[in-house]
Amino acid sequence: MRILFIKEFLSALENPDVEMFVIDEVGWGRPLRSYGYAIIGEPLIIKYHKKLPNITCTCCISKHGIEGLKFFTEGGTTNEYFSDYFADLLDALKNKYPGKTLLFV
Repeated sequence: MRILFIKEFLSALENPDVEMFVIDEVGWGRPLRSYGYAIIGEPLIIKYHKKLPNITCTCCISKHGIEGLKFFTEGGTTNEYFSDYFADLLDALKNKYPGKTLLFV
């Protein structure tokens, strides 16, 4: 299965009719005390105010730059907030790249 994915991925990279996008997310707040863009085993936020809300940032990146950026203070990528963001992002990208196949990684 992995070989099939790599083959399709490489084909998409070379196909001028395909636009590829990478979606990544990071969270801030209490969850970031144990994960995030930090040194392995160390919290990214060492000191924080007790009322610091959990914030999730989702970014969509293409070879052309940042295509979409959204900050969530509730729910993040696990519920309808992300679903609404992705639907809006998809509509915007369909308009920006008409006739292209959109591939999200």
